[in-house]
Amino acid sequence: MKNKLGIQKNKFDVYHEYLSGTKDIEELTIEQQEMFDKYSLAWSMANIGRTDDMIEAALQKKYDIKSGMARIIRIESFELFGNVEDVSKKGRLMAAINYFKTLSNLARAEKDFKTATMAWKEASTLEGLYEGEAVGFNLNDFKTAPTIVFTNNINVLNKQNKSIEDDE
Repeated sequence: MKNKLGIQKNKFDVYHEYLSGTKDIEELTIEQQEMFDKYSLAWSMANIGRTDDMIEAALQKKYDIKSGMARIIRIESFELFGNVEDVSKKGRLMAAINYFKTLSNLARAEKDFKTATMAWKEASTLEGLYEGEAVGFNLNDFKTAPTIVFTNNINVLNKQNKSIEDDE
């Protein structure tokens, strides 16, 4: 599709295809699989609230890379997955939901079922599972402009008036 539109591919297109399900992990090269693992680690650590320094230190330790490369991987992971530090309400909401689900799973593993239930319920509340269906008009229906065709043909007007009279 991008070739038809004349858009140049960037290095994240391969990962976007994998994430969207149009490519399997086996179709990525070994280097691409390793980079995806690095991006995933950096983004998941940011997602649970780790600082930039902690993320870069973990990347350096696990993959034996220099600090400059760790910083680049951290920044590129935000470009690939989305920046968790953005002010976006939806992004922060998803991060909070993931946090409470992780907390619930950790509490369940420790046999603390009360905390696990509370954390899971909080995640479900944030997801909106307990909200009722909205009643009334859908505002998105009014955001699309109608198609209006102007013509100076009197026969079109007569035909339209006749159809209105027939409906009444």
